Amino acid sequence: MSKSENPKRNCFSLEEFCFRNGIGRTTAYKEIKEGRLHPKKVGRRTLISLEEETRWFGSSPAFGECHHD
Repeated sequence: MSKSENPKRNCFSLEEFCFRNGIGRTTAYKEIKEGRLHPKKVGRRTLISLEEETRWFGSSPAFGECHHD
C-alpha cells in the first residue's frame, strides 16, 4: 500500500488528533496530565485511538456547562 492511499485508520498522532479536534498541543497534554485523555505510546510516538477520541469528545462538557476540578 502506498502512502498516497488513504486507508481507514484506527489511531492518530497527537498532532493529527489536535488538528481533528481544533485544540493545541498544550491543551492535549493538559487533558492527558489530568487523566481525561488516554493515549498509547508506540516507541516514541504518542497515538490516540479513534475510540479514545470519541470517548474524550463525548465526555467533554457542553458549551456553557461548568467544569469543576
